[in-house]
Amino acid sequence: MPPADQISPDLTHASYSWRNPARSTDYTITYVESGISAQSGGLYLYGLTEANQEVDAIGGFASVERWENGKWVQYTCILFEDYDTDCCELSYTVSVPGGYYYRLALTHTAEEGTDIVYITSTTKAVYVN
Repeated sequence: MPPADQISPDLTHASYSWRNPARSTDYTITYVESGISAQSGGLYLYGLTEANQEVDAIGGFASVERWENGKWVQYTCILFEDYDTDCCELSYTVSVPGGYYYRLALTHTAEEGTDIVYITSTTKAVYVN
């Protein structure tokens, strides 16, 4: 079992959000959000990356992590990305085996030319029966 401070009080849902986390010289990631919900035999994943202006590419890298042998191990990953916009969402369902704790770790990115800003967000763990 993961440490108590890493487990969601609601074992079926956990979310994380942060405003204005990363700034470039001319644009900002203004809001990020990540969420994970346990479902029978799977997980529903949610992510959002917003910038203060349209950028060349925006989105992120989502890593579903599973608690195994006393540590977090990457179970699967998903890339979500959109172009020439100021916002990108992840909405995804993944099948997973029951009997484990899972969490979602997201690296949110915004790219304009050669300039890239990023910030990470990690949910607390949920349990899949």
